[in-house]
Amino acid sequence: MPRRAARASDRGRAPRGRLTNAGLLRGAFRIAILIFGLAAILVIVEPPGSAEFVVSVLSLAVGLAFVVTVAVLARHGQGRPPDDKSRRKADSSRESQGGMDD
Repeated sequence: MPRRAARASDRGRAPRGRLTNAGLLRGAFRIAILIFGLAAILVIVEPPGSAEFVVSVLSLAVGLAFVVTVAVLARHGQGRPPDDKSRRKADSSRESQGGMDD
């Protein structure tokens, strides 16, 4: 049976059951690390008490918040990990049926 073409409203959406697109998260994480890293370097270089230092600290906080948000979205978007009990039960039922494929 041929697959239908994606509708204009479906394009750019994550696959069913996933919150976000992996490529989008990867790009967002790279940008977040860039912001955080550059702000960390500036915090070290700028003299404390200057206006530039305050802006660098705020940028560091925004970068950290961005990194944490992307990490949480990536973790939440993976879905629930498989249950070990159900996997062990399936493995034991396969072995009892003689399903060794070696």
